[in-house]
Amino acid sequence: KRTERARERSRMAVGQGEAEERYRAALRAGGDAEEYVQTLRRMVLADGIPEAASRRGPDGAASLRGVVWKALLRVGQVDVDEYIELVMRGVSVDDGKIRKDASRTLKTNTDFRDRVPEDSLSRILNAFVHYRGNHKDAYVQSMSVLMAPFLFLMPEPDAFASFRTLIENHIPEYV
Repeated sequence: KRTERARERSRMAVGQGEAEERYRAALRAGGDAEEYVQTLRRMVLADGIPEAASRRGPDGAASLRGVVWKALLRVGQVDVDEYIELVMRGVSVDDGKIRKDASRTLKTNTDFRDRVPEDSLSRILNAFVHYRGNHKDAYVQSMSVLMAPFLFLMPEPDAFASFRTLIENHIPEYV
């Protein structure tokens, strides 16, 4: 029975590797933006995204799942300088609410807590408030929960750009 289970795990790993390569090939192909997004959507719906696709690269690069998210959201080139400039402004007027929320975000999820420092979550959300003009109530309770998956899967500048795109283009009524 052990040998049988080992063979099954090996077949699954090969299948995961093949699926991951199909995603990477689709992401490299590019082409017409709408067709590109539709291809990725079909792949996600038909096959899911391989389990290993959540692992970040050794250099901290976005995981495959993070790259797929960015593509589906149509996040273009990330302006790292803009993100750094927003972070350099320091805490926002909503920092107290942000820190309170950040401390509660996915509190019992050890994978998340091991990978995402609370300070990163607070920093990126303060940057978002600065981006929105640093006015009171630019931060809405539970934005940290929307930000969390992005920060789990990609570096801060990419997570910021993805979150901003999600809020502005897909759920603008949220804020």
